[in-house]
Amino acid sequence: MPAYRQFLILVGLFCTGLLAAIPISMIVVALVPNVHIKDLANSNIPYSLTVILLFIQDILLFALPAFLFAKIVACKKNYFQFNAQSPRELWLLVIVIAFAAIPVNDFFAQINEWIPIPKSWTVLFKSWENSYGSSVTAVLNFKNFGTFLFSLVLIALLPAVVEELFFRGALQQVMLKWTKKVFPAILITSVIFSAIHLSYYGFLARAALGMVLGYVYYYGKNIWLNILIHFINNATVVTALYIAYGSKPLPQNMMDDNSSVTPWYLQLIGLVILIVVLRIFIKKSQTVIHNS
Repeated sequence: MPAYRQFLILVGLFCTGLLAAIPISMIVVALVPNVHIKDLANSNIPYSLTVILLFIQDILLFALPAFLFAKIVACKKNYFQFNAQSPRELWLLVIVIAFAAIPVNDFFAQINEWIPIPKSWTVLFKSWENSYGSSVTAVLNFKNFGTFLFSLVLIALLPAVVEELFFRGALQQVMLKWTKKVFPAILITSVIFSAIHLSYYGFLARAALGMVLGYVYYYGKNIWLNILIHFINNATVVTALYIAYGSKPLPQNMMDDNSSVTPWYLQLIGLVILIVVLRIFIKKSQTVIHNS
């Protein structure tokens, strides 16, 4: 099947999932007593309902389209490359990459802040960030350690699994088939991955993370490695919020709080470590694959 047709199928499955998620979510909300559709805009809904809606969104927008896409176009059984046999050194390198990428996220986020944009755009993008912050605070629940662990599953693990299936497991493979070149395929996938989060001020940081994930998936040929990096990245943010606020309510303007931004010298150190270790990972992966 031509790559452009695969791309259209994947986009069609995503759009179908989006269209299905809207009425299903409305039906779920309608079934809950004393809750109205208009309450969704204010995040004024029960926590359990928020969890259900988030689960519906992740499954219908990412997981289900990815699996259906693999069924339609895949000519091999292990399309997503679930491989538990990667050598231990690759797993260790991936962990170093994941933690080195954390200060690098701040590096690219600050570059995003420095880019001059019209004031009208600033108002729009800030509203997006506030909306994102409200959705995060609505989902996170730090009443005790048990709810913190549940938040890790919901905010860190679930998105890591479904987004890697969709973006690296499906979209990147389509882009690679289409462009026939590694860098453009990974770059396009990373840009789409970042753009779909609708966060201007986090765009470069997510795109950079997408590039790292793209190279790890291409050379490591094991989506579990990607899921681990993605999970560590998400879990670090959730854990930092838990440590900072504990059982106290999360502030609505926490997205504007720059007190936790990594110092510039740690950002540069993280960037150097990330580049060096990623190169080591690529060479080690090529050696392992060649020997196998």
